[in-house]
Order: sequence, then C-alpha cells, then structure tokens
Amino acid sequence: MAGTEELTVLKVPAKLKGAEAQGLKAMLAERRGRPVALDFGQVTQVGAQCLQVLLAANRVWQAEGTAFEIKNMSAEVRDGLLLCGLPPSQLGAKEAQE
Repeated sequence: MAGTEELTVLKVPAKLKGAEAQGLKAMLAERRGRPVALDFGQVTQVGAQCLQVLLAANRVWQAEGTAFEIKNMSAEVRDGLLLCGLPPSQLGAKEAQE
C-alpha cells in the first residue's frame, strides 16, 4: 500500500530547463504510486517545460493520495515562481522551507 512505503528522495539537476523535462518525466513515471520527495538543494533554474512536469506530477500524486514534495527549494527559485504567479506549494514545496 502506498501510504506505508518510505519516502524516496531524488536529486534533480541544478538547471531544470527544457532539455531535462523528458528525463524528469521519466524519472517520476518510474516512481508513480510511491512516495517521492525531490531534493531541490542544487536547483537554480526551473524552465516552463519542467514546471509543467512538476505540476502534473504533484496533481497525480495528490489524486492517488501518495506523498509528493519538493525539499530544500532555494529562496531564489521560490521567488521566481512567485513572480510568475505560481505558489511553490502547487509544485509540492512546503511554504516554510527557506
């Protein structure tokens, strides 16, 4: 059962731009139905295509009742999302993170 599985933390590239979207999508697809946390500790840029992948993944995991979160989102990335009108929580980030 998905609710009893341990959260898997996945590291993502520092720059999540268009070229990385397919790889990100494939990485998440392999783990669908299992609790996942993405470590954004090194991320400095997130492009539109990767944002779409992250938004879709967060919605799928929520619909399935499985944990999906983004950890260690930098203030720089968080501020960039907010400037675009996208609350980081819509990607699965916890608002209290720094």
